[in-house]
Amino acid sequence: MTMPIARLILAGLIMVAAPANARVTMDGTSPSLPDGNQPYSYFSLDQDVNEALRFFALNLGIGADIAPGIKGRTGAKTPRGLSRRDYLNYLAAQFRFVWYFDGSTLHAAPSSSVRTEVFSLENNDGERIMTALSRLGLYQAKFRHRYDLKGRVFMVSGPPAYVSDVKKTVEALEKANQAEITVLRGSVEDPVLHSLSRTPAVSQSGSESAPALE
Repeated sequence: MTMPIARLILAGLIMVAAPANARVTMDGTSPSLPDGNQPYSYFSLDQDVNEALRFFALNLGIGADIAPGIKGRTGAKTPRGLSRRDYLNYLAAQFRFVWYFDGSTLHAAPSSSVRTEVFSLENNDGERIMTALSRLGLYQAKFRHRYDLKGRVFMVSGPPAYVSDVKKTVEALEKANQAEITVLRGSVEDPVLHSLSRTPAVSQSGSESAPALE
């Protein structure tokens, strides 16, 4: 079921949020666990939670990236008949960790490792970053994203693996929009291009002088 994305405008910031089980982003779909609604029955009643997570990933045919610090053992109180997604959410609630699936690997990290990173944007704005994350299938509605309505500041909070992926996306977009090229003279068929940093000097008579040699 598609869950609506709530937008709250507060103190000049846009906060994009949605329920933890939301799967649909603004323009695309974030990666879902393979057959996440199917019942999951392959678990032990007495197993280290790290082994349980690795076994879970193995059964789903995906990779596992389990950060240090997740501790505990599964017990007899583990509910039966849970779906794959609900079983993972149950473990996360019981053993205080957060998880993130990027389409190929299940990342799990202690709740205490959740961090916030703020980006100062020069060539983009928050809406463009959010759109790119969505189109790339990276956006996870269960984590917090904020951006300034007027300035060029973007903030994300989440587990280290997710924040790292967002950071790589922001850096790639900033780099892609960094170069500016302008056409100064020449026909459409044979234009003469100069980068803004190499624009020829123009004398008072209107003729161009050659740029100084570096």
